[in-house]
Amino acid sequence: MTPQKAEAFLKSLNMPGKRLAENFESWKKFLRYFPSGFSNDFKKFAAQTFAEYRNYLICYDRSDRQKAFCTYCGRTVILPKVYAHNASTDCPVCHCRSDIKNNWRIKSVFPTSGYVMQYDKADYDKQAVVCRCVYVLRIVDPIELTVKWRYETRHYYLFKTGCCRHCEHTGPGMMYYIDYFTEHKSMFNPLKSQCYGPQGENLNSLAEAVKGTKWQYAMPLEMSQLGMTQGDGVRLLKLYEKHPQIEYLIKAGFGDVVYKRLGGYATSDIVNWHAKNIKKALKINLCKPDFKYIRNLPEAPDCKTLRIYKLLKSEKPGKLLECWRLPDWLKDIWHFEYAELTEISGCIGSLEKAWQYIEKQHAQNIKNNALITKSYMVRDWRDYLRECAELGLDMHDTAIIMPKNLQQAHENTTLQIKARADELLNKKIAERVEKRKQFNFEHENLFCRPAASSDELVAEGTALCHCVGTYAKNYAEAKTHIVFIRRADAPEVPFYTMEVDTNYDVVQVRGLKNCGMTDEVKEFVKQFKSRVLRKLKRKGRKAA
Repeated sequence: MTPQKAEAFLKSLNMPGKRLAENFESWKKFLRYFPSGFSNDFKKFAAQTFAEYRNYLICYDRSDRQKAFCTYCGRTVILPKVYAHNASTDCPVCHCRSDIKNNWRIKSVFPTSGYVMQYDKADYDKQAVVCRCVYVLRIVDPIELTVKWRYETRHYYLFKTGCCRHCEHTGPGMMYYIDYFTEHKSMFNPLKSQCYGPQGENLNSLAEAVKGTKWQYAMPLEMSQLGMTQGDGVRLLKLYEKHPQIEYLIKAGFGDVVYKRLGGYATSDIVNWHAKNIKKALKINLCKPDFKYIRNLPEAPDCKTLRIYKLLKSEKPGKLLECWRLPDWLKDIWHFEYAELTEISGCIGSLEKAWQYIEKQHAQNIKNNALITKSYMVRDWRDYLRECAELGLDMHDTAIIMPKNLQQAHENTTLQIKARADELLNKKIAERVEKRKQFNFEHENLFCRPAASSDELVAEGTALCHCVGTYAKNYAEAKTHIVFIRRADAPEVPFYTMEVDTNYDVVQVRGLKNCGMTDEVKEFVKQFKSRVLRKLKRKGRKAA
C-alpha cells in the first residue's frame, strides 16, 4: 500500500479526530507494508473455503432439471439424475459437495460471509511478513446465475525483527455501524471470535511468505501437521519472535510442547522457555540416545507422554527411554489421572511399580466387576493412600500402601473415616439442604436428590461399597455436591452416587463396588446435565 493510499484510507475513517491525529503517522507507516489489493491466490483460496462450507448447484431450466450452474467452478453441468430442491450431491466437474437449488423456487440472493487469513511478504521490507484477516462476502444470484465477491481487510498483522504489531479496522463494509481503526497489544487468533460462517487460514501462503526470512524457522507447515488451530499462524510467529528455540524443539521431536503452548496449556513443567539451547530448555534428564529415540519416533510424543518420561528418568536416570515398555492404558489415562499418578508415584517411590500394581489389582477385581476400569482403580488407590495418611498408618510399610486386595483395604479405611463424621458436618449440611433441592430431578424410572446428612453419605458408601463417606467434609463446606440416584420403585435403596463440582460439571458416577454406569444411568445423567446443570451454569454466569 503506497503512503498516498494509506493516508487516504485513514482520512476516510469516521472516528474521533484527536485519536486519529495522535496515531496518524504511526498507522500510515504501518499500513505501507501491506499490499493494497488481493492476489489471485487469495481469491482462489477464499472461493475454495466458501465452497467447502456451502456450495450450490442451481437448476435454472424447469423443462430440463438436470442442467445446473455450479457456484464454485462456474460451469454449466449435467446432473446424473433429477434431484429434489434442497437435496445434496457432488458437482460432476469440480466434485464439490453442493446443495441443489431450483431457481424458480427462490426470490432472493444467497449471501454468505466469513473470514479468510492471507500471508504475504511485506512491501518495502522483504525480511518482514504481513498477514491480513479479510472479511469476505459472497453473494450468489440464482436468477442471474452470478457469484459476486467483496473483500474488506479487518485485521492487519506485521512481523518485523523486534517489532510485531496488530491493528484492526471495524467498519460499515463488515456490517458494523462504526468505522474505527485500533491497535491491539496482543497477536490473538482472529478466527476464534467468529462463531459462524466459513473460516480459513492459507498456510501455504504463510510458508511462501516466510521464505528467506527468519520466520521460516518457525516451521508453520510442520506445526499444522501437529494439529495447530486454524488462525494460530500469527501466534506462532509471535511465539518464535519471543522464543526462537521452538525451531530446535520441533526438529528434535518435541513439537507437541510448542502446540500446547500455542493452545494456552501449561508447559513450564516440561520446558524452560528462557533457556537458549534445547538441552537446557528441556526439564527432562535425557541423554543423546534418548534424543535420538524421540527424534526417530513415527509421531512426536505428546505432553502427557513427556511427563511420564520425566517421572521415569527422575526415578532411574541411567535407564534409556527405549528400554521402557509403557502400557497403552497408562498413556490413555495419564492426561486425566496425571495428578493422582504423580501423587501415588511419590508415595511409593516408583511409577513402574505403580502401573504394575494397578494391572495386577485390575486383573484381580475385573472377575467380580466387569465394569471397573484402571482409571477408577487409580483414583481409588489415591483415595486409599490419603485415608491411610489421615488415619496415621505407617506410609513406609509396603503391606499398607500396596495391600493384596486394594478394594477390601479401601473399604476398611473408608469405614474408619466414616466413623469420624460428627454433628458439625451434619449441621453444615442441613444449612444447605434447601438450596441443594435444585438438584432434584426425575427421568423415566430414575430420580436423584442431594444427600441430607453425613450419616446418609456413610450409609450410601456402606451399601454400595465405595468411599463417598470421605466426601462428607467437602460436601458440608459446599466444595462439592453429592447426589444420590435412585430407582422410582425403590426410593430408599442406594443405586448410584454422582459427584457434581462447584462449576456444575459431573465429576464421577459410581455404582456398587465402584462399577461404571449402565446404559440406563448414562441416559439419566445425560438428561440431568442437559435439563438441570445447564440451567444452573447459565444462572451462575448471569449472577457473576
